[in-house]
Amino acid sequence: MEHVLVGDALGAQQQRQELIEALRQFRRQALHAARLGLEHPDSGEYCEWTAPLPEDFSAILDVLRQDLAHA
Repeated sequence: MEHVLVGDALGAQQQRQELIEALRQFRRQALHAARLGLEHPDSGEYCEWTAPLPEDFSAILDVLRQDLAHA
């Protein structure tokens, strides 16, 4: 089985039918940075931000986990 990005229509065709519908409803790429840090280019100060998973991302992960449990 190939490894595809959630939201990739071509990769979704390789998944089971019930999973395909859930993926079709997910209208964006499933990319998320929980923590992001960098050195500020002017001050040299290290800056860091955190962000929780968006609700739609969390929901699609639940669908994928359920599918995996039934595989």
